[in-house]
Parts: sequence; structure tokens; C-alpha cells
Amino acid sequence: MSVLVIFNPISGKGRARTLALALQSALDEAKVKAVLLESARDSVDTWLLPELPKYNAVVVVGGDGLIHLVAPHAARFGVPILHHPSGTENLFAREFTGSPKAQSAQEVVERILKNSLRNVDIASTEITDVDGNQTSGSMVLMASAGLDANVVHEVSQSRSGGITKATYVLPILNQMLRWRGVSFDLRVDGDEILNNGRGMVVIANSLQYALRMNPARHAKMDDGKLDVMVLPGRTGFGLLMRGIRCFLGSRYTKSARTHYRTGRVIEVMHSSPCYWQVDGDPLVSKKPILGLKVMIEEKPLVVIE
Repeated sequence: MSVLVIFNPISGKGRARTLALALQSALDEAKVKAVLLESARDSVDTWLLPELPKYNAVVVVGGDGLIHLVAPHAARFGVPILHHPSGTENLFAREFTGSPKAQSAQEVVERILKNSLRNVDIASTEITDVDGNQTSGSMVLMASAGLDANVVHEVSQSRSGGITKATYVLPILNQMLRWRGVSFDLRVDGDEILNNGRGMVVIANSLQYALRMNPARHAKMDDGKLDVMVLPGRTGFGLLMRGIRCFLGSRYTKSARTHYRTGRVIEVMHSSPCYWQVDGDPLVSKKPILGLKVMIEEKPLVVIE
């Protein structure tokens, strides 16, 4: 058996490298071939795609951003994936282990050798920019437009290295004062659900969300569907209050005003450009867009539980 261990050198202020080295040592002791691969800013065509198909499994040591990068290609090649987290929220790890914290290297090796596999959904995205051009991408966990997406973009524009939860405090306060809802239309599986709505839009493949606010409480990664939820709000403060209510009880997901729906294809079109975040990071362009279409892929992602 051979395992590719991909790590983000800046994740966890360098902790990812330490975790990767410890895991490589533990795999070597278990007589499992382990090769370390440092993630890069270059195109995956140059550093990831030539290597990934050579291995029986891939371990991602980093945050949800690295999962977002690696998972679509792991699904494409049918390579099972495991998250050994060192990021800020680590939602993918929390989905499968119940905790955002990294397990010991020995526990990870045991999971790899046990080889308990689970097929889960993964989604593709189609982005419409301000000029009407469309580009494709992927979504593993969730995407959203609203106060949280603006916060993600503000953090991204100011960051110069690793981040912590404290990094988000000032951007959240800033966006509470500045954010104003952009009107949008929502379609699910071709049916118009909402016209000229305002608020936060969450498209979820997993129920996990930052700070455990988890607005899509009923989302499952293996049900063949995406969950979409609209939290009404025209200002940052109003939206935050509704988000807190959502955190306090799932009954808010059943309110008619939240427009909670499920489907295989979710389409959102804005009246004017709007920021989106996908899997906790800004879109690649880091610019506001006019629309996002998210579709469940036919081929699943194989996860080592």
C-alpha cells in the first residue's frame, strides 16, 4: 500500500509540516510506503495531477482550503482521501471524526489500515462573472453569499500568512456595519423558489459550518442532494441576529421565510455583483460575481472514515 501525504507548509503556522513528518514516520513503521508532497500555488497540473493517481490513498494535512483543492481530483481518480487537520475550522475533519482537532499519527495510520470507505457527494460549480463569462470549479462542503462571504474576502485581502479565529473578529465587526443585502433569484432543480430575495444564501453539502452555526442542519454528504437556505436580512446586524437564532435552534430552518430546500442543482443570480465564498475561501478570482450554479457530480468522493 502507498499513501501520498499532501501538506500545506503555512497551515497552522507550520504545524502541518510537523504533522506530516510524524505521520510519514508512523506509516513507515507500519510498513506502508508514504511520500510527502508540499502543496504549491502553481497549477495542480504541475505538482498534484502527475502524482495523485500513483497512490492507494491520499492524506491531506492542512485546512479545508487544501481539501477543496485536492478532493475533486481525488474523486476523479477514485483515490480515497483522509483529512489530518491543521487549519482554522477543519469542517471536513469534523464531518467524519466529530472533532476539528488532529488525531495522533498512530490513530490516522489505524484508520488507513482499517480501510473503512464511504462514498460521499461532491459538487461542481459554474460561476458567472460581471461580464457574463462562465468558469467552472468545485464545492466540497458549502458555499455562501452574505455577510460571511464578505468577511472571508476581507480576511483574504489583508492576510499575509497563517490565520486564527481571532483574525476574523475585526472583519466581522466591520461587515456588520457595512454589509447590505444584494437582491437575487433562486432556482432549485429548474424551479423558481425565490424572486428578488435579500439576505444570506447558503448552499450546503455538509451540515458543518464556521463557529458551529450550521445553518443547513439537515444537510448530508451522501444523500445525493444539496441543501439551500436563505436567511433573510438587509443589513449586517440583522443578518447576524438571524444567524444567532439559527445557531440556537433548528426550528428556524422550518420557517417559511428561510426558504429551506433541497435539490441536485442550485442556481443563484444576483441583480448586481456579489461576493461568494466556497469551502471557507474566496473564489479564485477574488471578485464579486453575478451568479453561481452548483450541481451534484455523478462520481462520488471516496473518504477514509
